[in-house]
Amino acid sequence: MYECTFDTLNFIEYHKRLQTFLLWFIEGASYLEDKDKNWQFVLVFEKESNFASGSPVYKIVGYLSYYPFYHYPDTRRMRISQFIILPPYQHQGHGRKLYTTMMNKFIGDSTVVDITVEDPNDEFQDLRDRCDVQRLLECKALAGLSAPLDSQCFNAIRGKYKLCKRQAYRCLEIVLLHQLNRNDARANRLYRLFVKARIFQQNCDVLKSLPFDERVDRLHETYLALEQDYQNVLSTLE
Repeated sequence: MYECTFDTLNFIEYHKRLQTFLLWFIEGASYLEDKDKNWQFVLVFEKESNFASGSPVYKIVGYLSYYPFYHYPDTRRMRISQFIILPPYQHQGHGRKLYTTMMNKFIGDSTVVDITVEDPNDEFQDLRDRCDVQRLLECKALAGLSAPLDSQCFNAIRGKYKLCKRQAYRCLEIVLLHQLNRNDARANRLYRLFVKARIFQQNCDVLKSLPFDERVDRLHETYLALEQDYQNVLSTLE
């Protein structure tokens, strides 16, 4: 992996060629303004030896770009903007390694308050979920905890692992589902109510406009779809 900026020698010209891949492989992608020197890049290369000369040859595997935003009073919020692994190198763990490496770097940086992602597509969100949930499980971040989590506990875990609020809710709910004793009816009910309360809060304007019975049905349908989504994430970790 190689970290650089637009101030890195010859990188602007290299980036002009590199970012053409975005238009081929990422729907709705756009070019970055190379006059903004705050952009940061992490490039992944495959190192090979030239058959004739024996000199090293570096082939681009993929890269990500991120932007540090000011966060009052003296911290930064990192936003991942572009993330691509080229097709010949996909499904080999390179994306997971790149994302995990950068998250570990940000988590270890006391000046970073959280990490957001600009318009993640479904494929990247799946990768993000798997990596973030795996980290929480490996670190036993919610060991001994169950739903409902109070705001103090939620914010403490979110802050430690630098998760934005939406991703924190999602990942913590997945981990709590993983730890849930399916034979404990009370624990299952408390988990459902915890998740449904969050869903209702985030969609209250729409849900409040519905008749009560329809509101209850819609909320339960949303919960069931979300639980299945969470189970799909967990199934990839087993």
